[in-house]
Amino acid sequence: MINEACDILSEGIAQSAADIDLVTVFGYGFPRWRGGLMCHADTIGAARLVDEITELAKEDPVAWRLSPVLAECANRGIALADWRHT
Repeated sequence: MINEACDILSEGIAQSAADIDLVTVFGYGFPRWRGGLMCHADTIGAARLVDEITELAKEDPVAWRLSPVLAECANRGIALADWRHT
C-alpha cells in the first residue's frame, strides 16, 4: 500500500503525504494512532522500505516495481511527509 501511495504522489493524484494520510484514516479506517499510512511509512523509513521492496521484486518485478517517490526519498534521506512534486 505504501508503494502504491507513493505512486499516487508521483502521478500528482495527491499533492502530499498528508492528503493520503487523511484518506487512509477517515476513508479506509487506518488506525488514527498511527497517523495514517504515510506517517506510518515514515516511522519505518524510506531506505528500509526500498530494501524490502527490492527484495520482493526479485521474485516478481512487475508486481513490486519500486515507486520513484519512495526511491527518491531514500536517496535524498528525506521523509515522505517532506516530499514535494517538482
